[in-house]
Amino acid sequence: MIAKVIGVDKSTVSRELKRNSGKRGYRPKQVNAFAKDIQQGKSEDRLDNITWSFIKLLIENDWFPEQIQDWMKEHLSYSVSHEWIYQYILKDKQAGGSLYLHPRCKKKTKKRYGSNDRRTKENTEDAIKRLLSSISGQVHTITSDNGKELANHEKIAKR
Repeated sequence: MIAKVIGVDKSTVSRELKRNSGKRGYRPKQVNAFAKDIQQGKSEDRLDNITWSFIKLLIENDWFPEQIQDWMKEHLSYSVSHEWIYQYILKDKQAGGSLYLHPRCKKKTKKRYGSNDRRTKENTEDAIKRLLSSISGQVHTITSDNGKELANHEKIAKR
């Protein structure tokens, strides 16, 4: 009933009650105060402007975020996440800045499939036929995912 009134799934209400109920039951004022404390803690800048200025200088001198992180930890005993630095670079870019133009600041992304990927529907069809040829009398169906390389599944099924 509560879930319907506030427009959420009943599992959300159940999880909230389970997570925030103690010996005295559910205490909404305490839960609200706790949530505000967490929210305020996250909104505070973790690094001061001087530190960000130093990091910006290093980026402009073509240091990459992981290198900055390691150097600061070793020489300044100061911990800063390379992810924070990438986020800082992104915010700078969104504000019209130029930090993202430094070649070593581009976060490397892994391609899911490389340009040399040989998974085509024809290659997949040939491989399945080859692999199943010795047991074709015993195989009636195969289960596959929905990838594009299995687009010829009707042809495979006919043989």
